[in-house]
Amino acid sequence: MARLGKWVESQADEPVGRVAARALAARFDRVWHFMPLAAEKPADVENVHQLRVSTRRAAAAMDIFNDWLPKRRAAQMRKRLKQIRNAAGQARDLDVLDERIGKLAGELPATCAEIIRGFLRERREEAQLPIRRAYEKLVRKRFVHKSMRLTQRVHGVSHGEQFGSMAETQMAELAAAFLHAGNQELADAHALHAFRIEGKRIRYAMEIFVGAFPEEFRQELYPLVASLQEKLGDINDHVTAEAYLAEWRQVYAGQTVVEALEALGRFESGRLEVDRREFLAWWTPERRAHLRRAFSRFVEIDEHAADLHRDRAG
Repeated sequence: MARLGKWVESQADEPVGRVAARALAARFDRVWHFMPLAAEKPADVENVHQLRVSTRRAAAAMDIFNDWLPKRRAAQMRKRLKQIRNAAGQARDLDVLDERIGKLAGELPATCAEIIRGFLRERREEAQLPIRRAYEKLVRKRFVHKSMRLTQRVHGVSHGEQFGSMAETQMAELAAAFLHAGNQELADAHALHAFRIEGKRIRYAMEIFVGAFPEEFRQELYPLVASLQEKLGDINDHVTAEAYLAEWRQVYAGQTVVEALEALGRFESGRLEVDRREFLAWWTPERRAHLRRAFSRFVEIDEHAADLHRDRAG
């Protein structure tokens, strides 16, 4: 089994196909490591968390090495990864919301928190079923065998390109798109979400491209991106919670439950606005310029590269 860590070790002078096979094997192994754990041990919420993250990393690796993948097998694998991610999505969202409520002692009335956590436990039990079904389906569909076959097909593919050259080209595109998204009017919720998505893409790519760059790429640049991504993730958690709460208030009856959901909804809306304002105050032109300089140490940034990234993603 390939290593389960997030970093893909490589050398800049290796053929791209060889690194692609190594990266995909590691990503698929990680998905399958957490799939049975998430299905059979839901009490450990980290299993579902890591499963969802693993599917995103695997999908990101497939996007990066798309030109080296056999199209039919790749399409099937993308479909499977999306099914896993969708199956784990609600369960993870509920786990995050439940954890946050557990840390709100004193900020929500105790009876309100107790009612909501009981409500969430019921919803969480329901959300576990899609994960179990996804696991059973993947066993029937021989996920491990098919992921190995896909990896084997990639290993020998050579387009005459070394990994270092390919990594620099794609990093330039990703960095330009990321920085461009960060320079938009982020008071707009859609722009803030787009910035977060670009942050995810570049973070997962950096974990694969690390071997093509000096060690400072891992030790100095990556933590900057990770820290920014975590701030955006906290805001997104509030947005996700608001969406669930609005839906539940329309679907579920019972005055006590609805009142508790409304109380939590008001709290989440308030925290969302506070966190959003704090982020916009923190994300100054100086920080933007600092991040751009940090990327420029490793790749050349230009708007044309951002256009190439958008064309590739589209």
